[in-house]
Amino acid sequence: MQNKQDLKMEQYIGYVLRIGAGIAFTLMGIGLVLGVIGNALSTPFMMYGVLVLIVTPTIRVIASIFMFAKDKDYKFVWITVIVLLILVVAFLIGKA
Repeated sequence: MQNKQDLKMEQYIGYVLRIGAGIAFTLMGIGLVLGVIGNALSTPFMMYGVLVLIVTPTIRVIASIFMFAKDKDYKFVWITVIVLLILVVAFLIGKA
């Protein structure tokens, strides 16, 4: 059974994911509207929306590292650090 601290951290992570998705969809929606009316600013809005959508789960992984470290569950800390490194490498390779 989870304690109150774990539930609070999971709620925080849920808020981060919802807020990130909301910001991303708002930016992409603005970009879509600007694209329909023929404004040149549509592309940057769409790109920033996608960037926020990519970064949001990464923030969740970072928060999970702190959650596992606080619980002194070092096995999962290392597993989550490896996942974070994979995400960062994939992001950097994708930019190349």
